Amino acid sequence: MFLWLTLPRFIDSAKLFEMAIEKNVAFVIGAAFDCYGERSNAARMNFSFPTVEQIHNGVKILGDCVKKMVVDARVTA
Repeated sequence: MFLWLTLPRFIDSAKLFEMAIEKNVAFVIGAAFDCYGERSNAARMNFSFPTVEQIHNGVKILGDCVKKMVVDARVTA
């Protein structure tokens, strides 16, 4: 089971991946599914293997990473 996630344009999913992987959460960056590499603000998440508890924890961690990127973008704007 997969979920496609489209983030705000200013969020680079490669940078989000770097943050998330440090916390043991992984996904595939959207650019991997685009011949032109234009989906830099997208991600594909897979829910077919983890337990329900791992999914809940992973989504929370990913959400916290996105929040941090939003706050950082506001501070630098």
